[in-house]
Amino acid sequence: METTYFYVDESFQQKQGYWHCNIGGMLLGSAQAVDVEIALETDLLQRAKSAGLLMPVSECKYSNFLRGTPDDFKIEVCKSFASLLIQHEARFLVSHAKCRNSQLGLFKGLTPALAIQQLAHFNVVSSYLAKLTDQGVVQVIVDLGLSEAFRPVYNVYAGAIQSIPNLVAQGIGNDQITIPNFRRLPPPVFMDSARSRILQFSDLVIGLLLSRELNAMTNFKQSLFEAIEPLLSITSFHSVEWNANVA
Repeated sequence: METTYFYVDESFQQKQGYWHCNIGGMLLGSAQAVDVEIALETDLLQRAKSAGLLMPVSECKYSNFLRGTPDDFKIEVCKSFASLLIQHEARFLVSHAKCRNSQLGLFKGLTPALAIQQLAHFNVVSSYLAKLTDQGVVQVIVDLGLSEAFRPVYNVYAGAIQSIPNLVAQGIGNDQITIPNFRRLPPPVFMDSARSRILQFSDLVIGLLLSRELNAMTNFKQSLFEAIEPLLSITSFHSVEWNANVA
């Protein structure tokens, strides 16, 4: 049975009375993971050496994309990474949530940033990953980050499945658990994105997709988006406006 790795990061922002969040990232067969990390790192270092850039090359995350390198180099790397990922049969899954500021107040005890993350993540394991878990195990790999509020962030990803063993032990039937194929969703693994070009680039993709949703593209971001545009053909994007009908 094949295991699929799902490299997850998030990007969220408030704009014009709404909070928005993208959660998601790259889907990759576990047997491909090391080869793809090597391919991305090799491509980046070779291009950096050819351009006469200082080593090591910085992270390629959305908020800190290859800092200290020229813009044309960044665009070149995006194009190359997109091509490499298509060659390696990677895919992307992104869940977008939006909610009016006033409606996020319903989530007592949560900041708006955490509440919108909860909403963006809500359908991921219960719906969007269902076809994959029909076929095999899906291991979620989450950017550890450096947030002081790590426990609430952890609960966003682990909360949906962490109570299942206790429920089953108490006699709750499989048909009463709303997460399909829950036995093929082990607890998430958290890793430092500084160690993974896959996680870094996943963050860039979801960040650019969020900018597109918000109509917040600068000229530079538009250039980056056009460079990764081939990845849209292998991206599953789901968008939900929560509480849209509440007055």
